[in-house]
Amino acid sequence: MTLLQGAEEIAARPRVGLNGRPKDRTWLWLTLAVLAAVGIAALTWWFVTDAWPNHQLRQDSAAVRAIELPSGFEPAPLACAGSMLWCAWTDLDPSQATEVVQAAMADQGVRLPEPRCGEGTPVPWYGYDFTTPTSNQGVCSALAPRHGVMLGLLARNQVPYGDRDGQPVALPRTLVTVAWHYESISRTVPGSPALEAREVAILADELQVLPAPLNEAVCSMLDGPVCLSATLTIGSGAPKDETFWRVAEQLAAAEVHLESVECDEEGQCSANGYTARPEHPGQSLRFGLSSHDEQRPDGVTLTVNGWN
Repeated sequence: MTLLQGAEEIAARPRVGLNGRPKDRTWLWLTLAVLAAVGIAALTWWFVTDAWPNHQLRQDSAAVRAIELPSGFEPAPLACAGSMLWCAWTDLDPSQATEVVQAAMADQGVRLPEPRCGEGTPVPWYGYDFTTPTSNQGVCSALAPRHGVMLGLLARNQVPYGDRDGQPVALPRTLVTVAWHYESISRTVPGSPALEAREVAILADELQVLPAPLNEAVCSMLDGPVCLSATLTIGSGAPKDETFWRVAEQLAAAEVHLESVECDEEGQCSANGYTARPEHPGQSLRFGLSSHDEQRPDGVTLTVNGWN
């Protein structure tokens, strides 16, 4: 027998285990099949729940941002904060403004359901997809779940939440915004920062370009050389309610995003809202006005924090 014939004979013999029986590789093929099935399932799940929705979100975001300002609308740079895609001021009433903007969105392939207007209209809080019905007439909204988050159009010529002695707090004109609203603080849309990372540094020069009284706040919370919060105490010695409403009216007239102005039964009032950071797209500054800051009891307190 030649060497080559011997090698062929050895190769032709059945492979056996230690007990002399032929090896059964069925378990190996079953294991590989299971692993392959799990991998395909995981890939399919990722595509359905993440990749495709994010692709759709990017497309919708680009389509909304591409909307040109209709006639009679003006940019709203300070009010267009964080997750907002499109913002404008107009002299139209909220119902008319909503109709115009919805038509422009439909032309871009993004459609929303029929809007609701007036008292009881569901209004989403900034960034979040849960809503609270407004008690004011000058508010319209059109909301729709899309790709795991909510897309909302909001038009208002009154602050959506709160009132002064039973009367709505008026805005200078109608503000229209189109924005994403997330299911939770951990869900974002592509191109938007995570809502969880709220401690954003505030730069002194960016406060100076904001309208009064926001531009008068001074840093009150430092993390090393970084400012995380700025504060201003206003009207020391003056009646707090008068000071609060004077400053609240200033904020309403400043064309920032004023979300709520509310007072409780004891007459303690608060207001909050957001303003864009022109040098930091996708981020915002959150401001709060309070007439009952225990740490600063002598006046009304305005606080500005970095926000996403």
